[in-house]
Amino acid sequence: MKLGALHHIAIKAWDVEALAAFYQDVLGLEFERNFEDAYGLRSVWLRFGTARLMIERSEEGGVTNRFFESDPTGLHIVVFSISATDRQAWVEKLEGKDCHVVAETEHTLYFQDPESNRFGLSSWPV
Repeated sequence: MKLGALHHIAIKAWDVEALAAFYQDVLGLEFERNFEDAYGLRSVWLRFGTARLMIERSEEGGVTNRFFESDPTGLHIVVFSISATDRQAWVEKLEGKDCHVVAETEHTLYFQDPESNRFGLSSWPV
């Protein structure tokens, strides 16, 4: 027995619709489906490659405005693969969407989404 490819990553959000729009507009993830319940929009599924990013409604709190350097328990970061030759184009696209690089290494660019979740774009060799 062995594991297959990543199926999905789920992020809890206070504004599911806005966060899903961010990942579609800024990173180009493709809409797959959404789910509603008696309280409204419960989740939006977005595809990237063979996996999904699920944005799911949180029932607690509000935007934390957490600094990138903070180190809480739980999901640390979501990092997508990019080509090294596309790195600068990604920087320009994200900066143009008011999504600024908060840290970087030789291979990876780090950002935060509108709800302060960390994400990155990496060209680290596979």
